[in-house]
Amino acid sequence: MDSKFITTAKLSLLSIFSVTTLFAQQSNLHLGNATIVSTNKSTNLPEIIRFSNDQNIKEGGFLDWLTPAFNLPKTISFKAYSVEKDELGFTHTRYKEYINNFPVDGTMLITHSKEDRLVSFNGDYFLNFDPNTNPAISEKQALANALKKVNATKYKWENKIQEAAKREQLHQPDFTYYPKGELVMVHKSGNDYSASSICLAYKFNIYAEKPLYRSYVFVDATTGDVISELEIIHTADVVGTANTFYSGTVPMTSDNFGSQYRLRETGRGNGIQTYNLNNSTNYSNTDFTNSSSTWNVTGVDQAASDAHWGAEMTYDYYMQKHNRNSIDGNGYTLLSYVHYDNNYVNAFWDGQEMTYGDGNTSQGFKIMTGLDVCGHEITHGLVSNTANLGSGEAGALNEAFADIFGTSVEAFARPNQNDWKMGAELMTSGTGIRNMSNPNIKGDRDTYQGTNWDPGG
Repeated sequence: MDSKFITTAKLSLLSIFSVTTLFAQQSNLHLGNATIVSTNKSTNLPEIIRFSNDQNIKEGGFLDWLTPAFNLPKTISFKAYSVEKDELGFTHTRYKEYINNFPVDGTMLITHSKEDRLVSFNGDYFLNFDPNTNPAISEKQALANALKKVNATKYKWENKIQEAAKREQLHQPDFTYYPKGELVMVHKSGNDYSASSICLAYKFNIYAEKPLYRSYVFVDATTGDVISELEIIHTADVVGTANTFYSGTVPMTSDNFGSQYRLRETGRGNGIQTYNLNNSTNYSNTDFTNSSSTWNVTGVDQAASDAHWGAEMTYDYYMQKHNRNSIDGNGYTLLSYVHYDNNYVNAFWDGQEMTYGDGNTSQGFKIMTGLDVCGHEITHGLVSNTANLGSGEAGALNEAFADIFGTSVEAFARPNQNDWKMGAELMTSGTGIRNMSNPNIKGDRDTYQGTNWDPGG
């Protein structure tokens, strides 16, 4: 993820003006007996606030408290969009910020309550704005500018076969990959946090096939300039995926249709489905099939079982260990696509599904369906449905969480084959893409600002 409009604040609660203004801003807060737990070093403003017991603010009374506490003008509002309850009895409500009814992209504020009383909240949002909220260019012109910046040779919406397949999968007859602009407020990538750095922009979800690319592209609604990009496709650098290729003989669920079996199931959430791309980049509903529910498949298709079982095990891990029904908490269908392109040395989550290349042994990589890699890619989907981390340090955390939970899935599903190396089994050398027990061995950082630290995040 390249966009810095969300993450250079490092999960700051407020992102505002200059340092002088920030000090004045904090002095204008009216928090009562609430305690500032953490302050962002860049903005000198609170990151986390905890409420005292005597405040006794009801769960539904947060916005009534927030408005006077932060002197919010009438132009700024917050709307709840997600409520989750955990097994410890806490309720977590996520809010999106709006200015003049335009959503402020990259913002998220989370309250935590128990027994109908607010305990704390954290998140990031912008407090001061002085932008123009009247677009000066059309959506059509903004999209033309965005596509000029992407400069792909083929886009996803030009693939009518794949669009038709996706309509069938999603049961959405009007589904299209063609980008539709949404007017949002966004922070200009690489700028400071003054009010002038936040502007009205068109937000487009642009998906290209050649070269492979999928990002949110933001175009200034006044100047027409591309001011930020936020990658949607997440890779694990080089990642890999039932008589499986990597995990031996494992229990695996498939469904029966007529005299054949295919890699689909409905027992976990809203289903797990694994499809065959046949070394193309055209996504379709081409099934892997077998004559029985015992998949003693050999050859290149053997690794499809790894991808399917890997998705099953990742689902089971999150359900059994964290009581979470798939990556969105509501049974999200886990789609996997195997045999992407020719000699493709990667795997990725593209915002909707997992895709696995076959690797290239001349480059030291076998097919990319290793178990920890399956867990890694699916976790990117979970992050996009929760924290929605962006670039810089937050993007690094996104990769770290994916590694951590990918390894956790491996330890959960096959403890006798667990290691601390990400993607070790799909590398012909066996050394792994990253070494989580000693990150320095692979040139990665081991501590915050420690050895091999990347100043860019």
